[in-house]
Amino acid sequence: MQLSDIDFDILELCTQRQTPANLSAHLDKSKSYMASELSKLREYDLAEQVGPAERSGMSTTTDLGEFVLSKRSIYEHAQAELFEQLVDTAVEYAGTLSQETDDEITPDEIIISSNEGYEMLDTLDRTGRSTPREIADPEGRNLFAVRGVLYELLFFGLVDREISEDGEEYRITELGHRVLEETSGTGSALDINREWLGIPKRDGESAQEVLGNE
Repeated sequence: MQLSDIDFDILELCTQRQTPANLSAHLDKSKSYMASELSKLREYDLAEQVGPAERSGMSTTTDLGEFVLSKRSIYEHAQAELFEQLVDTAVEYAGTLSQETDDEITPDEIIISSNEGYEMLDTLDRTGRSTPREIADPEGRNLFAVRGVLYELLFFGLVDREISEDGEEYRITELGHRVLEETSGTGSALDINREWLGIPKRDGESAQEVLGNE
């Protein structure tokens, strides 16, 4: 999911219905460029054309688009593929869990997408502020993989990241502490979300069986 700052600006503006001409005026870009970007966002299901009149040219941000927009501050081009995977997993988990309760579960209620993420969250809780290398070296973990799991935690708001001349440091957030305090970490990542949301665990089920991405 390759998105530019302009794409996020379009999603922000399209939370209220907009035409390419209106977007062009707001963002100082050509109408044809706005139409092209809207077409891309529709392909991602982040925006959709709406009425009231047929062929009105108006577009609005979808629920998925608003979820992606809420993650703007942590979107990185280098992590675009992983970002899309995390979005897809959050949406799929929310859909699965919505079928198990009378309440609709939304993607922004999902708090973890892998057991590795939960384990690393627990590690950060014990070690405090840490760099990716400090996490990777003691157990000989792959540094690239560690960065990916840390990005997952950042995506779900479980850690904060501070970037300085010395590199990146991560620390657990208040939400991260709450997740560790209120869940046991047993079972699949989907089970951890069930526990967090107060949905009974389904015996004999794994995240692999539900989503095939563990």
